[in-house]
Amino acid sequence: MVSPPRARAGERQRGRHAAPDPAETAPIDAVPERSRAEPDSAETAVIERITEPEPAPAEEQAAEGQAVEESASPEPASTEPASAAPDGAELDGAEPVSAEPASAESTWSFRMPGWLRRRVRPVEEKKRVAFIDIMRAIAAILIVYSHLEWVFLHGRGLHLGLLDWLDHWLFVPLGFGDQGPGGISVPAFFLTSGLVVTPIAIRMGGARFAVNRFFRIYPLFIAAFVLALVAVFLGFSPLVTGNPEPVTPSKVFANLFFYNFTLKPLDSYVAVAWTLFIEVLFYILLVLLTPLFRRSPPLALLVEFNLVVAVFLTHDLFGQEYAAFASLFAYLLVPILGQVIWAAWQRKIPMAAAGVFLLFGWLLFLWAARAHFDEAYILRPFPIAVAVVLFVLGLLAEKHLRERPIWTALSERTYAIYLLHGVVLFPVLTALYTQLPLGLAVVLALLATALVVELTYRFVERPLHQFGRRLTKRDWSGLTRRRAGASARSGR
Repeated sequence: MVSPPRARAGERQRGRHAAPDPAETAPIDAVPERSRAEPDSAETAVIERITEPEPAPAEEQAAEGQAVEESASPEPASTEPASAAPDGAELDGAEPVSAEPASAESTWSFRMPGWLRRRVRPVEEKKRVAFIDIMRAIAAILIVYSHLEWVFLHGRGLHLGLLDWLDHWLFVPLGFGDQGPGGISVPAFFLTSGLVVTPIAIRMGGARFAVNRFFRIYPLFIAAFVLALVAVFLGFSPLVTGNPEPVTPSKVFANLFFYNFTLKPLDSYVAVAWTLFIEVLFYILLVLLTPLFRRSPPLALLVEFNLVVAVFLTHDLFGQEYAAFASLFAYLLVPILGQVIWAAWQRKIPMAAAGVFLLFGWLLFLWAARAHFDEAYILRPFPIAVAVVLFVLGLLAEKHLRERPIWTALSERTYAIYLLHGVVLFPVLTALYTQLPLGLAVVLALLATALVVELTYRFVERPLHQFGRRLTKRDWSGLTRRRAGASARSGR
């Protein structure tokens, strides 16, 4: 994944890699094929069969009866597809996305001599987009690996045989020698956000979408932030950027609203939260442009690209903080490229136009990387190019992929893994690596991280996101009319 900001001399442990949904991240809960059911999340959000063209109205109407939930929006049925990812990927219970239609026969056979005769089953009907699950799970694993090996161990001069072997023979030759293989993870998460969150916003409308996103990303971030503060107070060195000590109200306030990544000096208690800053910018932009996306997706994409160019051209006009903002703004190009892929797959733009958009977006990012708007940010175009190519190839291969419980479980917890590994894995390793053999300390720290991820997923992330979904489904207009009528009758 792309490297987060590097604080200068005072930086203790740099968050070089980051994921939401979330991403949203995240954090990939699926909805029934062509269903109008509410997605569980935007990062893992469910794709309404992105690998198929949009259904004809009659086909869509017939499929609505298969939806597991009613649509959250009172608007007429949209022709937009349901989305598919955390964030990240929404990380709640899956709402199935139908895959290839099942055969009329449950099984079919072919004859072979003697004991070689066997039965061959056709591909099972899929309820989720397998590629999104697999991509998010692998991206989360690569982030944890890269931070563990390239930040914690290398930063302390420690070596673990297997990890060093992987670096020497695999990741360094592939071109990830400066930050580890996690370099492609954040672009992959951002691409997923653009692909799956855009149709969610179009279908839900701006206000409902904003509420959904708030409960999707913010509660778990607060949990990670509290854990990071506790680790800092206890002296156990979480994954931070800059120098978070001493803890002051101004630092806490800046971190809670993500604008600390534009400040000088740059101090962050949750180093990977810089990607949440990008996600929030993307959500705001999407809320503003939702009406335009409904009418003309190509025009909406042009507006987004022009906005990025305008920020780049003015990066040196408003001081250092704006220059830092312009550097962060460059990453907004990646979810926009995800929107381009979505528009091409849904045949809202020609494939040739999508190719031009993808090339133009990558060249814009290359411009920002070469211009060095802010020296604290290292922009890497190569991982983005790799992520885009792998993402497109993965979508093309979707019909050949199968659902697996391990990928589904990891995918649903991607946002929690992304946010919490730096505030659990690092402090536990700090406490153990001088007392135990290094390999044993790493295993225990990973187990502790998995435990905290599972607990926060079950008791913080999923319940509060489901609460947010219930809020977006409620008919507030009727409640407002009833209250207005009661006030009129009481003479107030």
